[in-house]
Amino acid sequence: MEKQALILFGSAGINIAEYYRQQFTRPIPIVLFETHKTDYQAERGAKIIEAAIHWKNEQKSTHVIESAAELTANYFQNIPDYMHGEKGEMLFFTTAEEQFGNSNFEKTLMRAELYEQEMKQILKNYKSIVIIACLGGAVSSAVAPYVANLAHKLHIDTKVIATMPAKFEGKKRLAQAQRGLDLLHKNGPVTQVKIDPESEDLIRYFKMKDEAIVNAIEKLLRNEQ
Repeated sequence: MEKQALILFGSAGINIAEYYRQQFTRPIPIVLFETHKTDYQAERGAKIIEAAIHWKNEQKSTHVIESAAELTANYFQNIPDYMHGEKGEMLFFTTAEEQFGNSNFEKTLMRAELYEQEMKQILKNYKSIVIIACLGGAVSSAVAPYVANLAHKLHIDTKVIATMPAKFEGKKRLAQAQRGLDLLHKNGPVTQVKIDPESEDLIRYFKMKDEAIVNAIEKLLRNEQ
């Protein structure tokens, strides 16, 4: 059993995991939960956790998809739902047919519930976890509280670092984020990282957000040593 792991969600979580690996060499496992099993996301996740996944040429994003049936039959068949690597784990809780269209809170939560046993098996590998929730998107907002609740039931020591979306990200993301934050608070204290976007452009804002979250992670881990 590993002592501790970082738990991240969705494409925002993959971005943070990549940035964290670039900035710090701390040998802590990273666990990624994601719904969208695109070849690009799968490859990024596999690289972060150092999973030995071999990709076929026809799975690349340049492959022309003519129909949903072809997509189901060919595009995703060799991408596993679960990946175990030298430096972490990754779980896709989705099906090929669900790759397109916007996910909402309820639909994403329903998907996660179908994979409860798989999530429990992953969480049981760690004595403590640090949940990183970039709230706003459906994956982080719905699944981060769900995982926190599972960890609580399994008596796993859990810390939570969360961010709220900026106002310019829209009312839907703000509403989902608030819902997720309220649920996270039910399982314990939440360290909220705040970023002021007023004088920054979008690219700079999201870079600042990644930097702030990664620094908050490292500060928390240093304090626990």
